[in-house]
Amino acid sequence: MPNLHTPAMSRDHLNKTFWGRLTIVILCHCLAASPTLAAAELTKGDIEQKVEEVNLRTDLPEETRATLVGQLEAAQNQLQTEADFRASAKEFKSSTASVKQEVSRFEQLLAEAQANPVDTGELVSKDATPEEIESQIGLLEAERSALSARRSELLQATEGWTKRREAIQARLVEIQSHLEEIQSALKTPPDSLKGEVQELVARARLQALTAERAALEQEMLSKPARLDVNSAERDWIARAMADADSKLQALNKAAEAARDDVTRERLESVAAIKEELQALSPALSPFAEQNQLLADQLKRYSVELEQARDISLSMQTQLEDIEQDSALMKRRLEVAGRKEILGQVMMTRLDKLPNTELIRREINERNDLIAERSLTYIDTDEELRAIRSRDRYIAER
Repeated sequence: MPNLHTPAMSRDHLNKTFWGRLTIVILCHCLAASPTLAAAELTKGDIEQKVEEVNLRTDLPEETRATLVGQLEAAQNQLQTEADFRASAKEFKSSTASVKQEVSRFEQLLAEAQANPVDTGELVSKDATPEEIESQIGLLEAERSALSARRSELLQATEGWTKRREAIQARLVEIQSHLEEIQSALKTPPDSLKGEVQELVARARLQALTAERAALEQEMLSKPARLDVNSAERDWIARAMADADSKLQALNKAAEAARDDVTRERLESVAAIKEELQALSPALSPFAEQNQLLADQLKRYSVELEQARDISLSMQTQLEDIEQDSALMKRRLEVAGRKEILGQVMMTRLDKLPNTELIRREINERNDLIAERSLTYIDTDEELRAIRSRDRYIAER
């Protein structure tokens, strides 16, 4: 399986180099190109006051009054947008406060897992029934499925960051252009009520754009730290999934052994019943044959169930390997894609990966078969259990 994680030391070194330079670029951008507000910060109270003023102007045509009020309401919305972006910036900034603790926590979990290998010998008690072991398997499979889903979520977040970063950079350029246009327009003092309203609208828009820019810049600055947490968590999840696989293999073997013990006991019991029934009366031979048939079915279902579990686990592992290979190739393609030859090579390798949807469907079909065989095994065992008592069976007949 390819290694998708960057070692912590290398990660820190790259972050200090690349993202340190990015911080300087952003700060220079803010100092050199950021326009200042035309006046003191605009508040909702200022706009509400202007709305009241507009409504009190009896000399205004109704249509003009409605237009001006509508513009002021749009300015109110801009101030709400400003508040939302400020909250986002605060959230991005606060998300970096606990990064060291989060990374340390996942590294500690990983170290503990590495220092304490799974002891499969203690997973199942000697007298555990197949049903009890099946319950353990079900719980562990659910736990592993949750880990796999979380890992996919983290990988998706990592893969999507390149496009997100490019989108942020493009948006920052757009915002700067809009800010300069608005600032230029605000240099002309208003000479009418309509001009005053337009000025308030422009100031509200200016504040919203400024807040949006601050939020985007904070996102750019905080993302590297969050990616460190992402990587540390994926490292721990990989180990947790490997441990879960080890436990599942041990539990499946234990379940197979328990089913074999039960089947052997049933076959011995059936053989005894068959011999006794045939000695008592040849007429009871059909019932003895029914016992034998059920016991044979029980043995066959046990074998089919174990085979289905082995195939399902193997296919699940194959699917996860393919998904990780695909993610790695896509990330490499983003870097190599600008070079035509490398891009073509990566695209060719990506196209040659197996069809994950087909494998996923096969896994689902195999899991359905496992569920069906498990129920059939239980039903057959119960039916055989109901007729295996020789004394009760003969008395009832």
